[in-house]
Amino acid sequence: FKTYLTEKVGAFTAWHGSGVRFNKFEKVKAHSGGGGAAYGSGIYISKNIDVGKYYQKLSKSSTATLYEIKVTIDTDKLLRWDLTLNQQPAFVKKVLETVYYDFDSDPNPKASKVFYALRSSASSGKVGPEDSVRASEYLEEQGIQGVFFSKDKKLPGQNFVIFNPKRISILKRFDNKGKEII
Repeated sequence: FKTYLTEKVGAFTAWHGSGVRFNKFEKVKAHSGGGGAAYGSGIYISKNIDVGKYYQKLSKSSTATLYEIKVTIDTDKLLRWDLTLNQQPAFVKKVLETVYYDFDSDPNPKASKVFYALRSSASSGKVGPEDSVRASEYLEEQGIQGVFFSKDKKLPGQNFVIFNPKRISILKRFDNKGKEII
């Protein structure tokens, strides 16, 4: 898995597409986009520019914007969505083991199953996006900085959900015609 995430602690460049134009990322808007909080609540980004362009074009708005961003993160504090508990970095594994989950009957579940269990335990009935918010907030409070996922057929490449928008800075913005916005 190390071949996918070569950066350990530091910064990398990524992309975010949006139907709106803004000057900084804000947590309050983190779950208002087209992702539906499928992988948690936060800022959805990708190292694949085409994924950013896809979400930019999803909106027909004249303010649709593609953001080139810098992300500062410790990849050992990212939950690997597609991997099992035993394949997680030690820090993430320790946090996931605190979640209400039946590890006796399933001792090495995929991280996604543990997240869904956490999300369900946060639910007061029908599971919805607000439960992803609560589950993501719990993980962030425990020190997990986000989610890494790469096996989504619709979103090829290295994709992330970053829980704290302060970890993201905007480098450049591009309008829906590809022109840089100054």
